Amino acid sequence: PQQQQHYSHLNKKKKTAKEPKPRPPPAKDSSRALDVDLDNLQQNYLGKPCGRLKREVVSVLHPQSMHVRFSKYSGILEWKNAIVLWVNIYGDSYKNLFLENGRQLTWFGQSRQTEETPVIRKMIPSTPPSLDEGSCRTKVAKEEGKQEGGKMLPVLLLCRLEGGDYIYCGRLKYLAHDPTKLPLRFVWELASHQQLTKKNKKGGGGRKKNKIKREKGNDDTDDDDDDDTGTSGDDYFMGLVRESEAIAGSLYSKNVQ
Repeated sequence: PQQQQHYSHLNKKKKTAKEPKPRPPPAKDSSRALDVDLDNLQQNYLGKPCGRLKREVVSVLHPQSMHVRFSKYSGILEWKNAIVLWVNIYGDSYKNLFLENGRQLTWFGQSRQTEETPVIRKMIPSTPPSLDEGSCRTKVAKEEGKQEGGKMLPVLLLCRLEGGDYIYCGRLKYLAHDPTKLPLRFVWELASHQQLTKKNKKGGGGRKKNKIKREKGNDDTDDDDDDDTGTSGDDYFMGLVRESEAIAGSLYSKNVQ
């Protein structure tokens, strides 16, 4: 019931639209023609930095090729077997924020993208869950993403703070989206949230520096945490969540004023 109320303004009835024209086949060196090494990514990079530049991250996603063609300006990166979302936890325009202590994420598409944009269609279940029938998680579990041929396609989250490395945060499960607004607003659930928090709780035992750097002017600063439990002072994922909570608190204060 609480989740139903929380998303009551989303998943509104959408208008019918013409079928978009099929896109031409991708070039051989395009990311759309290549596979992400999903096993390597999940086993070796979950909750860890993959690089500061998108080009560095792409070499992690597909280590078999020295050169992969992709757009560094897009917030979505299509692959043959996955869709990657590049998410910034900062900025003055649209706020991508973690919810429920990092269990969920709000994400905005690009301004020109609609429900009929090919890549967006791959991320929306063919039959969006009915929130009147309880939790939407069960119905969506088998439809996390689609290719034109109907093959399920995982959506992967790479997230960063300003001036920091992209952190791989695992796969996303579709919860809801609002088709009445542009840019489109999505709510995702982090499928690996439990693993991410378990990794963080194991920690290194003791005081460490947070390697996620923030740029202030011309200076790079490290966050030094004095927590001797090794549970949260040095982990990457919870660093993203804490920054998101700070941004949300700031936005709330501005709205109250």
